[in-house]
Amino acid sequence: KLKKDLNTAKAEQNTKDERNILRSLIWKHYDNGNYIGTIETAELFLKRFNDQDDYVLNILFCALKNLGRNKAAVEAIKKAIEIDPSKSDYHYNYSLLIEINDVNEALIYLENLNDNHKKENIIKCKIILLKNKLNQDVTIDAAKIVQEYKINPATFSNFEKRVLLKPIFKIINEPFSFVEPDKKQMNQINNKDLLDTNNLPF
Repeated sequence: KLKKDLNTAKAEQNTKDERNILRSLIWKHYDNGNYIGTIETAELFLKRFNDQDDYVLNILFCALKNLGRNKAAVEAIKKAIEIDPSKSDYHYNYSLLIEINDVNEALIYLENLNDNHKKENIIKCKIILLKNKLNQDVTIDAAKIVQEYKINPATFSNFEKRVLLKPIFKIINEPFSFVEPDKKQMNQINNKDLLDTNNLPF
C-alpha cells in the first residue's frame, strides 16, 4: 500500500506526501528484514529530501551493518551523531562497530562520553558487558543494574530488556525472562529511535 501511495504522490507532484511516505517505507523495509530495500529507500530519501535526517541515517546504519557493509555503516552513524550527538542510542550503535575490531576501544569510546550519556541504561549496560568481555570484574556494577531493574523495571526500554539485561543477570547468576511484546506494540515502541539488534556480541 505504501508503494502505491508513493506512486500516487509522485504522479500528483505532492512532495510533502511523497516525503512522508518514503520515510515510512524506509522503516517498513527494515522491519520486514529487507535491508537492501532499506538502503535504497534511505539513500533516495537523503538525496531527494533531507540529508540531515539523523533518524534515517541511523536506520541506514542498521541496514548496512546487517549486510556487513561496515565502512558505509560507520559513515552513516558518524553523520547521525554529528547531527544529533545527544542521542545515546547512536553512540551505542557506533560502539558496536568499534567492538568488531577492538573491544577495548569500544569501551574507551563509551567511557569517554559525557555523564548524561553514561547515566543512560543502554550505555551503562553496554559498558558492563564490554568490561565483562575483557574479563574485568563487573559483579558489583551488574548487581546494581539488576537491583535497579527489580525496583523499577519501567525505566528500562524493551530493547534493553530484550538484548542487554539477560547477559547482565547471567553475570551474577540470576535468572531473567522477558516476554516479547507483539509486533504491533514493538513498532509503536521502536519506530522513532531504532537500535541495531542484530549480530550483537552476546
